[in-house]
Amino acid sequence: MLAITFLTKSVQPKVSFKGAPSLNPEAYKRLGEIVQFQTVSYDDSSDGILKTIALKQLYIWMQNNYPLVFKNAKSHFIGTGSLILEFPGNNNSLKPAMFCAHLDVVPVDMENISKWKKAPFSGAIWNDTIYGRGVLDDKSVAISMLEVMEKRIAKKALNKRTILLAFGHDEETGGTNGAIKIAHYLLENKIQPEFICDEGFGVMEGLVPGVKKPVAIIGIAEKGYMTAKLEIALEGGHSSFPKKENATSILIKALQSVENMEMRETFCEPQQQFFRSIAPEANFGYRFLFSNMWIASPVIKMVLRGNNKTAATIRTTHATTIIRSGTKDNTLPGYAQAMVNFRILPGETVQSVYEHLKRTIADERVQIVLQPDTISPSPISSTKNLAWKWITETIGETFDGAVSAPGLVLTGTDCKNYTSVCKNIYRFVPLRLNNDNLGGIHGSNERIATGNFNEMIRYYELLFEKL
Repeated sequence: MLAITFLTKSVQPKVSFKGAPSLNPEAYKRLGEIVQFQTVSYDDSSDGILKTIALKQLYIWMQNNYPLVFKNAKSHFIGTGSLILEFPGNNNSLKPAMFCAHLDVVPVDMENISKWKKAPFSGAIWNDTIYGRGVLDDKSVAISMLEVMEKRIAKKALNKRTILLAFGHDEETGGTNGAIKIAHYLLENKIQPEFICDEGFGVMEGLVPGVKKPVAIIGIAEKGYMTAKLEIALEGGHSSFPKKENATSILIKALQSVENMEMRETFCEPQQQFFRSIAPEANFGYRFLFSNMWIASPVIKMVLRGNNKTAATIRTTHATTIIRSGTKDNTLPGYAQAMVNFRILPGETVQSVYEHLKRTIADERVQIVLQPDTISPSPISSTKNLAWKWITETIGETFDGAVSAPGLVLTGTDCKNYTSVCKNIYRFVPLRLNNDNLGGIHGSNERIATGNFNEMIRYYELLFEKL
């Protein structure tokens, strides 16, 4: 085992750091301005009137601020608020490369508004930091790419292959009117990208045990999604004459069984690749474990179980998210329901999880109804192609000393809607993420350091040059 540990060689690309990126004060200003458009997606109305108006204003602003982009690119407005910008390449034999970002944001929790140092839709720049909802998730990506394309066009820089920038407008509510329709457009027009890049992981600082260097995790797959509605319908009655069981008590019993349900723990292929990639970069203890997974996997699983986020990487997870029952305090409920959300590990299927749930509850009075937004785990993208080479090389050139590794995305992204369009999908954005700023994503005080925003622009400059 020691021999294997020391013979495990680094798989990092042999590239040199290109040096600190230049300052971009005008870009900071534009990122602050796009935040001011309140393109908020609510679960009950992904295309509300206020958001629709904000999107229209945003696109007018975008055309005014990136005139060369909109003069030279072919603009394809999709659905009720999404956009594809097509920059033709000079070699039609090459498939296009597609880069995604979403322009919608989640709502701000007004009960925690005091936790924001600056107003959430102000786009304020203070102490070399840009504040506002969307500066991490995900408007900074859109602005970074637009900044680069505007400069490339001004310099008359030509790309060999066509570059597509796809901006969705409802990622936060599933992409029904955005990414799904973009995918339909691509299929109808027989456009098959060579690869697609979208959000997922970033450059993780201090978050990977045993590795001091920043770790750029590139999602090569994402978990599936399934919500099961548990329903019980019985005859109700007066609370003065309680029955042995009612709809609520049966539901509680079923949910107790679900909470105690054990899902199989395993290292799926993206996780195996992750450990193989970081093993040579880790300290001796973790290098020993990650290099000898054939015997050390029980120990690694034990470590991962100790944290809810890492535990989710080795099994299908489930969580009861909604419970409804009863209409009056003196009436026995005749109906009760609960929603249980599952995130399905690659290797499992929707059907296998459903069957497991059914066996666990084992009560015919509990009806299990799968909701329509169910989706299987994504296919696993290759790490043996040019796209992977370009992405990892560019990470090394942009982020000094960073380690690149494939990984599994636990949450849902717009990528799930593109699997019928392209087999090589990579979920990574050049954001530095750490314990200090991660809470801002969907939380309070969302912010990005101007230095990191400079790096984002530099990353897309270097990557687009390779295309």
